[in-house]
Amino acid sequence: MSLFTHIGIAIQGNTFYLFYETKSSITMQGDIGVSKSTDKGATWQQLGIALNEDWHLSYPYVFEHDGQVLFLTKIMCMFSYKYDAYELV
Repeated sequence: MSLFTHIGIAIQGNTFYLFYETKSSITMQGDIGVSKSTDKGATWQQLGIALNEDWHLSYPYVFEHDGQVLFLTKIMCMFSYKYDAYELV
């Protein structure tokens, strides 16, 4: 079972992409999952994991820059925060 928290949304035409932290109840690690909707959010199709690392990922912040959709995640390491950008393909 996965928990569903901390979301970010990208809209491209009539398609909505929902990015979220999904946390495994077995490993307790957070990854960034992605789902899409082509009917204004009435129904959603899970596309899978957008980003999986060896550390906990959370809080996807989705934005557009120079025509590209990007997102940042919060990474906590040794009590400090680092933010990395990942381009959506």
